[in-house]
Amino acid sequence: MSNSFRREMWISVALIVGGIAALSFALYVLSGDIVTEADKIIADRALIARRAQGIGALADLKRDAILAQSYKDAMTKLLVPQDKLFDFPHWLDGLASSRHVSASFSFDGTQSLPQPNFPGFNGFNLSVSGNNMQDVIDFIKDVEFRTPEFLVDISSFDITKNGDNYSVAMRGRIFFVNTTVDGAAPTQ
Repeated sequence: MSNSFRREMWISVALIVGGIAALSFALYVLSGDIVTEADKIIADRALIARRAQGIGALADLKRDAILAQSYKDAMTKLLVPQDKLFDFPHWLDGLASSRHVSASFSFDGTQSLPQPNFPGFNGFNLSVSGNNMQDVIDFIKDVEFRTPEFLVDISSFDITKNGDNYSVAMRGRIFFVNTTVDGAAPTQ
């Protein structure tokens, strides 16, 4: 009986140890699958988050495109047609007379034609002189910031004083769109 008891005990212990080993092996294999599945879930969530962010960015771009188009349309309305640039020197003469300064204007030959997303421009040189520096400054402010029709950018200027006379030599650009005065597109 003692032999039979020992044998049954060793068989029971072997079954228990074997069961624990089999259960441990099964948990080990399953834990590897769980880690793999967890990594896949994390990667899928990251992908979903990136796609949601991309969709959000696309929605923002579409919303901003509508707003940008309205700004573009408003800016285009602010720009004169290229044909109307010939009125700019006459406007400068009138402004110079009202500010009690003398002005000399010329286009400098640099030109950039309008592109779909950018206006065109012509470069110019402008010389202004007067006896009162405030009149000269007011003239420059009017040219760059208060022109009723023209969008002007003064890129450089040089101020000199000769006795009681102040002179300013400027370089700049005047912007335009590629339409004719009556609003029709020019023929190519």
